[in-house]
Amino acid sequence: MKHVIILSLVFIPFFSFAQEAENTKKNNEIYQESPPEFPGGMRKFYSYVYKEMTYPKDAKKNSIQGKVLVQFEIGTNGKVTPSSIKIVQGLTESIDAEARRIMEKSPKWTPGYQNDKPVKVTLTLPITFKY
Repeated sequence: MKHVIILSLVFIPFFSFAQEAENTKKNNEIYQESPPEFPGGMRKFYSYVYKEMTYPKDAKKNSIQGKVLVQFEIGTNGKVTPSSIKIVQGLTESIDAEARRIMEKSPKWTPGYQNDKPVKVTLTLPITFKY
């Protein structure tokens, strides 16, 4: 019985914190927040990325592999804003250009919401280049 009580005391604060992470309090009002979502989730996003990817010939010839960190904005309409795409951490010019091209062609996402209104959200995601 002691173990059940101790475990309860350990997990109650965790669940409270997890619930609070989804809500923001401001002026005693609670605002529900939800992040943007790719159609079908992140597994489908990476499926899209690897189907769309054309490995740059120069990078393949020089055995260049690794991760590119891409930052981009999902607008209130769910579209990736092309002018917002930035390579935060790149590999080579050709690989970085391919990561940018993939994100420019991205299908519409479900936009992020705050207080039941769509909002612009900036995301940073890794794209792995490996052959």
